[in-house]
Amino acid sequence: MHYKPISTADLNQVLELKKYCFEPSHANTPEADILPWLEKGVALGGYEGEKLATQLLVFPFVSNVFGVEMKMGGIGWVSTYPEYRSGGHTSQLMRESLAKMRAAGQVLSTLAPFSDSFYRKFGWDVYFENTEYRIPSDALAL
Repeated sequence: MHYKPISTADLNQVLELKKYCFEPSHANTPEADILPWLEKGVALGGYEGEKLATQLLVFPFVSNVFGVEMKMGGIGWVSTYPEYRSGGHTSQLMRESLAKMRAAGQVLSTLAPFSDSFYRKFGWDVYFENTEYRIPSDALAL
């Protein structure tokens, strides 16, 4: 397996791997959904020969932390075909993404994990929790 940035020439492979691992989330065409991110972000792939076997994208964001804007890398579309899982390939991409983010001055990173424990070993952890309460209006005192 060799690792390298994914070029837009591999768009079809990116779309196939994303489609295999994720449900479509909105009405955009797959190309409209992913192409701008391939051009603006950092897409990293693990290739077996010419076949894209694993991928992730680092989205360029800015986060406001106590009034200070800081560059942030948003990790997304982490996906690997089943036959390449448990081989350390995703781990390699995660390490490479951290190096790319550091080089780009992205001191923060965020993701929406399928598993907290999987990403915790790379240094990500839950930094907020959202709790929603629904109180019927007739339960409130007037």
